Amino acid sequence: MVSASSTPITIPDFSGFPDELYQIRYPAPGGPELAGRVQQLLAPEQVRSDDDWGPGHKPF
Repeated sequence: MVSASSTPITIPDFSGFPDELYQIRYPAPGGPELAGRVQQLLAPEQVRSDDDWGPGHKPF
């Protein structure tokens, strides 16, 4: 799976810290064109894209 969002959300990848740390956002730009290129390069493997999640661990 590749992230295809142009504005991915921030996903904290830690726990047990003060609440203020979970409020910090990192407005990093996404790369939907790059995600599409990755899908093309990995064909015929099926690589799904997702445009509503950010970098980090996505629950399945």
